[in-house]
Amino acid sequence: MIRVAAIFGLFIASLASEASGPADLDSVVAEVEALLDAAQHNPGERVAAHAAAETLIDSTIPLAIKTGDSEVHAELLRLEWLIRLQADRLDGSEIILREALDVLGPEGGDPALRAHINTNLAYTLVLGGDFSAALRYLRGNVALSLEAGDESMLANDLYIIGDAYLKMGELGLAKRYFEESIAPFEHERGRVYFENVTKLATIQRREGDPGGALTTHKAVLAFFRQAGAYRAIPAGIEVARDYMALGQGELAVPFAVEAFDDPRAFTEQRIDAALVLLELARIDGSEDDFGHWYAVLDGLLDDDEGGEGRAYSHPVRRLAFAQITIDHHAARGDLASAERSARRGVDVYQHVLRGLEGSYDSQLAWASAAEPFVSSYIAILLNHAPDQVLDVLEQLSVDGHFAARTDGTSQAAEFFDDAVRLEAYLAAEKALVDASASASGDVTARGAVIAAARLSRDLARERYLVQGGAGDRPQTAMVATTHAPGEIDIPEGDLVLRYYVSKKASLVVIRDRHSESVMALPSIEQVKRLVDSARGQMNVAGADPWSGSLADLSAVLPIELIHSGRYRRIILVTGDVMHGVPFSAINVNPDIRPYRALAELAPVLRAPSMRTYYGSVSHPMENPPGDDVRIVIFADPQFDPASADNSSRVAFRNWSASLERLPYTAREAEAISAVYPEDSIATYLGRDATSDVLLAEGARQADVLHIATHGYFNAETPDIVGIATSSIDINGDRQRGFLSITELLKQRYETNLVVISGCETMLGRQYAGAGVRSLATGMMSQGAGAVMATLWKIPDRATAEFMRVFYVSLLRRDGDAALALNDAQLELIRSEEWYDPSIWAAFALTSTHHAVDRNVFQ
Repeated sequence: MIRVAAIFGLFIASLASEASGPADLDSVVAEVEALLDAAQHNPGERVAAHAAAETLIDSTIPLAIKTGDSEVHAELLRLEWLIRLQADRLDGSEIILREALDVLGPEGGDPALRAHINTNLAYTLVLGGDFSAALRYLRGNVALSLEAGDESMLANDLYIIGDAYLKMGELGLAKRYFEESIAPFEHERGRVYFENVTKLATIQRREGDPGGALTTHKAVLAFFRQAGAYRAIPAGIEVARDYMALGQGELAVPFAVEAFDDPRAFTEQRIDAALVLLELARIDGSEDDFGHWYAVLDGLLDDDEGGEGRAYSHPVRRLAFAQITIDHHAARGDLASAERSARRGVDVYQHVLRGLEGSYDSQLAWASAAEPFVSSYIAILLNHAPDQVLDVLEQLSVDGHFAARTDGTSQAAEFFDDAVRLEAYLAAEKALVDASASASGDVTARGAVIAAARLSRDLARERYLVQGGAGDRPQTAMVATTHAPGEIDIPEGDLVLRYYVSKKASLVVIRDRHSESVMALPSIEQVKRLVDSARGQMNVAGADPWSGSLADLSAVLPIELIHSGRYRRIILVTGDVMHGVPFSAINVNPDIRPYRALAELAPVLRAPSMRTYYGSVSHPMENPPGDDVRIVIFADPQFDPASADNSSRVAFRNWSASLERLPYTAREAEAISAVYPEDSIATYLGRDATSDVLLAEGARQADVLHIATHGYFNAETPDIVGIATSSIDINGDRQRGFLSITELLKQRYETNLVVISGCETMLGRQYAGAGVRSLATGMMSQGAGAVMATLWKIPDRATAEFMRVFYVSLLRRDGDAALALNDAQLELIRSEEWYDPSIWAAFALTSTHHAVDRNVFQ
């Protein structure tokens, strides 16, 4: 008590000075900071130190108000927040910090103080599971740092926002930010350097290298121990996690126990250490140890203490707690206890997911971060209650939540109209696209160029999104009510296959109008090998379709049921692992030869979610009054004045450093125009095929929007997907020549069917256990009813022939897109030139609602 007593004496002296005049406000702030430092390093003195600090704050704030010192006022409020953090009293913390920002005003105060408060507020919001709001404040810091040109401040901001992304499951983005935040401090090898290295090593472990992570974390722990720093606590926990990942639990225990027992530890560190010890007790089968640590964690995460919002605090840790307890009860066959743990986890998962409704990317990232919990839950249901699997999968589906056409909201809410920052963001995005398309032979130099371009794009994105918020949420013309899977009325002749593939459970739920069953699939490793092999075969034109992978892939289908002849349509809900499967081309002949494709038995299409696909429609979408244009065609954009004509050789509709014209896209447009009445079609070719056309109301409200151009997807930059547009307009002025998903997500699309006739337009960034973010999913999230896109690279001439047949059939089939797709596939299968599945199986249709794909001209 000596230190606190001495500081408390200073506190009494400062109160006495009030009688003769205002105290030195800065010295009061210093006294409060000293009290809180004592509380942090001497937990036994914490109660007394907090009481003294709170009294000093309460008596000094009126003086700060009286003298107009807004910075001291705001700093004292921030220190009041720190008291609550040390005492683990989260209730009211957010209000205090918002008040501190209000005191400073919109533009007032020291930028460093504002950034500090923003950081504290974001930290509080992350603890409470409000990642979306937290990111808004952290992006504000990035904007402040960029405007101030402060490299050290920016590095700190990148570290903090990287940590938020890490908790959300955005490992790639977090890793880039940690790497960049090290740069200004790497030569010092001090505290900031080792804080960043800790996070990078954590990502290294999560990416599958616990041995490398352990080496780094041990070095970090040694540094902070020598410095006597608090950071030794989280470093020790990471060492314990590394040992646990290596299967060396006995070496993990002492590090976790030391961290848990350290009196300086905050609640979050004690939870982390206890989670390690709980998992080790589960692995060892020690009931006593498991019971002990379960009780400890139950107390630390007690929903009934800490005030409003506490039930959702520490969401990542709550999901880990639920996952471990589910696995524990599953090993004992205790379904009831596992179900109780699972329901608590589901509640937390959905709470965070709802908070991220403004960003489809963030929802996918969160679902991916929650995948270990979901996998454990599905695994125990598969073994003990398979009839519940479908309900839970649909309940947890991100795509079941987005369904912009079914709930009237848009996933573009994260974006807003700041023309200057948007232009800077789009320019940085295009620069990254150009860098990734570079054919430079120097791998190191090329990597450096891409890294620099990626950082510029990332910072431009954060600066653009700094205001975030709701923005304008486009309202869609179709409104539907979703149903629980058990309440869904599936039409006669529909067969639904709902896939789920993870480390702990690999299955497909089979559902038709009359029955539901679950079929086990091969392990995730085996399924991935099958998928990769089949996709590899699709990239080799002329390969025997009956050999190898296409026949092996039949293991993921209920073959006997499909051969029954009862089904007129097969609907697939694929998830991430199965997303790239060429389902239409799977060889369903049990004898392997002759080759018989699944497409020959029934039309195949995909749906983001079963419950939204079969949701009940309140009122169908109709064309805007007086609008006779049914089809908008966008094709053959011009990339430069000397764009080459590729008609004499095989051309693909993918991206390259030097884009070339695709003449068959113009012929494709001519073929479509020849089928439909002239007054129902609007065609944009060459210099007319600019980005503005696709963003204009006419394209966004047509029944069918046909886009024939180069598609952009690069595994090095999977979060950028887009299409090539004309780089020269009708007046000869230069244009950006690239339309990314960023711009598309700022608009609503009331289009019934979007056809993206370019290479790999169904591909994009994969989120483990959650789904894929592609042009196709992006446009559906903005209201497009259905999207037909491609799974791999396709020849220009073959695509033109496929589209000709598709549009002829679409008219003949009264707008039934699934039947038209199937007709086109069957005609090419029977042709002498285009029978190869690498051509016709590349095209896949995804529909948000069954009423849409059955008549896109409604």
